[in-house]
Amino acid sequence: MDTPAGKMHVIYRWKSIYVFSETLVRQLSEQMEAEPVNFEFDDVGQAFVLDGERDDVLHALDNLRKAVENASKESLILKWNPAYIPLIQRSRLSEFTVESIVWKEEVNDEDELNIKLVQGAEFSLMKYWSPKNGTDYASMINPREAEDDVPTMIERVCDCRVEKDTFNRRLIIRANDPYVVTRVIEKLDKLEEIFNAGITPVTNYLVYVDDQKDFELKLVSLKAQLRTNGKTTLFSDKQKRYYRDRKEIFTLRLLRRPDAAAKPAVVPLEIKEIAGIRDGSGPRAWKEYLFKGYGAFENDPAVYVKPKAKATMQYPVQQVDLQSHAMNLQRALRELPLDTNDEFGLGPRPIFAPQQNDESLDFLFGSRPNFASAEVPQAALPAAAKRRVKGFEELRTESDSPHMNQAAPLAWPEAEEDVPTATAASSYYGGDLEDLLGPRPAAAPADDFPSTRPAPPTVMQSGMVRTTRRLRVPVDQVPEETKQKVSEASTRVLCNVNSQRKSKKDPIRKYDAKEHGKFNMRILREAFEPSFDYARLHKCRITFEARIGRVIYDTAPPPTKCMNWEDFLPILDDRRDTMKVFFTDRVTTDFVDVDYVNDLKLDHNQKFFNYAADKKKIWYEFLCDYKGKPCLIKFDAETREMEALGKLETYGTVMWNCPLRSWDARFILQARKVLNNEDPTFSSLSESLFIPHDCRLPQISFRTEANSLMVKKIYCKRESRYYVLPTALTGPKRNFEFCVTEVQDLWIQAHTASDETFKASATERIDMIANERLFYTFSLTPSKHEEAFQAQAELEIGEVAQWTGSSMLGPTGNGVIEAMTKIITALIERMDDVGYNNQGAWTDGF
Repeated sequence: MDTPAGKMHVIYRWKSIYVFSETLVRQLSEQMEAEPVNFEFDDVGQAFVLDGERDDVLHALDNLRKAVENASKESLILKWNPAYIPLIQRSRLSEFTVESIVWKEEVNDEDELNIKLVQGAEFSLMKYWSPKNGTDYASMINPREAEDDVPTMIERVCDCRVEKDTFNRRLIIRANDPYVVTRVIEKLDKLEEIFNAGITPVTNYLVYVDDQKDFELKLVSLKAQLRTNGKTTLFSDKQKRYYRDRKEIFTLRLLRRPDAAAKPAVVPLEIKEIAGIRDGSGPRAWKEYLFKGYGAFENDPAVYVKPKAKATMQYPVQQVDLQSHAMNLQRALRELPLDTNDEFGLGPRPIFAPQQNDESLDFLFGSRPNFASAEVPQAALPAAAKRRVKGFEELRTESDSPHMNQAAPLAWPEAEEDVPTATAASSYYGGDLEDLLGPRPAAAPADDFPSTRPAPPTVMQSGMVRTTRRLRVPVDQVPEETKQKVSEASTRVLCNVNSQRKSKKDPIRKYDAKEHGKFNMRILREAFEPSFDYARLHKCRITFEARIGRVIYDTAPPPTKCMNWEDFLPILDDRRDTMKVFFTDRVTTDFVDVDYVNDLKLDHNQKFFNYAADKKKIWYEFLCDYKGKPCLIKFDAETREMEALGKLETYGTVMWNCPLRSWDARFILQARKVLNNEDPTFSSLSESLFIPHDCRLPQISFRTEANSLMVKKIYCKRESRYYVLPTALTGPKRNFEFCVTEVQDLWIQAHTASDETFKASATERIDMIANERLFYTFSLTPSKHEEAFQAQAELEIGEVAQWTGSSMLGPTGNGVIEAMTKIITALIERMDDVGYNNQGAWTDGF
């Protein structure tokens, strides 16, 4: 029996950095005229549409795919597509083409039954599913915590077969039932949506800071990033061989929310401005704050927490006495007043009053526990909690609604030395109140209640009671005999918890951008000038650049579940020995958008860099041990020149932190000592190097002397340099280059017949990324400095370079460093879109 015919609608799209030219579309249209199908081309969506019978459409689709593949090889697709510039997932140094086929088929029940009878165990229907361009395909299909991959899980519950096409970043779904295919596609789309949401166990806070009203502070641990395979980050924080012995590494970032209306649950925080700027910090357009909050983020209702042990959540079952529960309910109904207005003939009905505040609610929702006294006895508190609750005052809010009988969050008093200035009260959330305040105190004596305070309303009265406050009386006008009876909360001045409150002992200083910039320029100049003067005395290869990356913090203070942000102060200071700060410039994700970075613009559509790279260079680096000392051997792939350098030494480095961005920078001055290239060991290695020209992937063969030289690592680096164009940032007569370097860590294999012969080669790009052997680095380099540093490697004994630290940095520090800081600040502000999987300036994931 033949396969039943049915109508089929196919949309074929070839995603690339190019579009289909008019010549190619005309040639394909002429070829498709011989096919018995309706063939159209969508110019807007760059897609081919096929309509017709099922067999005819499948035959025409095969011919169309072959024609497009041949045309791509013949370079008929020549027109550049500006719409796909932000969606490119590869650099200009590599190719990127992905097919996308979407079809719809009309099959009735009889045809479906015939398909199963004829085909038997074979699957007749096939459909492709491709994730979006911003989705990490490898991490989504192969989750680290799951035992099996996603296709295996789908095959367990569905009568289908799912195959992985890793090269084209798609899944092939085969089934006999069209409904099964549709359901599998829906599940995959939902899985992709949840995956892109970046659901990770992180701590969420909402921070109010002066003019910048809405911020979200997130603390992401390294363990959470390892579980998600680093899908929400752009950098290599998942280097297990480096971080295996360390307990926790955290990344701290303060992000601004785009929509002020979509606020999460407000968590009160204490915010204290850091009085002095730490050494090495960059200029900021906002104040630098210290955040402090209490609570376990696992119990935060605004945060999704992944189950730790099992996939299904198990909740404790509470034993309830139904008979006693019913009797209590009847007793409560009898005490309620009755409505005698029998308008509808239903008889008298009880009047339910608004529910009173529950003592079990925490301060997160603005509730007030029904304490007998506003003053908590200090003797009933543990020693750790006395400082936190000391000086708390209880405030009541006045509302026009009769149902509102709640108190505002607790606020710090003004005259406390140990308490910082606060915009919102510090509170404990996500757990029972007794965990912080200790056992609940017993009822206070009657003297603790002031005479001016009304008694709490009863159940029958609470529906008609309105919370009121008596008029305030100045302290100097209150008689001495009545001062002891007046509530402390009724005479103290109230403050708005959402606004900054000034204190005499810790005033809020105004930010001055000019003075701040001059201060930081002076810090940078004082930090680098001695380093430059020291480097000019040595014969070495010097590099001075600003590397773009991110700062991560190691050894976070315990406990990690109840975090006090004041403990992060030592982490922010990289000079402490107890807390360590690491800077990583490795961009290891599969979605490196180099072309998007290259197309960044300033105001008035002025481009940052020129479109085509001015300089391109390819070289190999050998990290070796030469006679027990580390050395580096650089081999230029074009000129075949070899240079031997000594150990890398860092003369000076300054962190450049941007708290509201996903990118940071580091100014660094490094040097390597120039070794004797005429050494027989180096010369023999240079003569044995062989690079095949017909190999598509990087590959190099070499021989070494096992006694004196041992090769540990081999890197293949490809560098492209772009000039910075805006003169408003660079200044007159200054040239700066933006360097994009692709680094491939090659696999080294020894020859079976000779112990001194080796071959280093790279594998496919996807495998290199999965094994963390391919990454990018971004840096900014001044051109004049490189020209001055070239003569440094040719110095003789007793000679000193002509340049000085003052001439390189400027007499007042407002020369090259000021221009580099302007470029870095403007660049980081516009590169921040790349930090969130190329899906816009802000997403829900970190």
